[in-house]
Amino acid sequence: MGLGGSLSAKYRVGEGILCLQCSLVQAEQKPQWKDCDQKLNKLIKQHFGEKIRQGRLITSDRLIYLAREKQELGKWYQADVVDMEGIVLLDFCNSWQIPLVVIRVISDDYRQNLPNLTPAFEANGTLNPLLLTRQMLQNPLNSAHLIVCSLIALRKLQQIAKEISLM
Repeated sequence: MGLGGSLSAKYRVGEGILCLQCSLVQAEQKPQWKDCDQKLNKLIKQHFGEKIRQGRLITSDRLIYLAREKQELGKWYQADVVDMEGIVLLDFCNSWQIPLVVIRVISDDYRQNLPNLTPAFEANGTLNPLLLTRQMLQNPLNSAHLIVCSLIALRKLQQIAKEISLM
């Protein structure tokens, strides 16, 4: 479970997406879809009903921060949401025969430009606080929007996690 960016007009900030399939973003290549566990997906969908939607996930090795690029990826891959770790988790779990479902809550919609936080990422994937601050100050309106939307998405993610823990 985690946050993701919407690639479609169908999904708004704060909506939960139960991912049926995942693929890796690879330049100019058609997706190779891998299924999440169908039994667990069905169980979660039955429990949540209309409170959670189903869709396709693509995983990128970099932050997709331009709205135009999100829209293009959504069309090219016929995908609904983008993250940075879903396919890696799915591949790991599949190699150990561990059933996995991926749930993403939308933290930025497909029309929303984000600040370019790429320079703030360290080689190990952590964020450098000083570089993060500098990047966010270069685009304060988009940064503020990202913070507000992320807080909305995190609240929804907490609700989903709590409900799953009670299943």
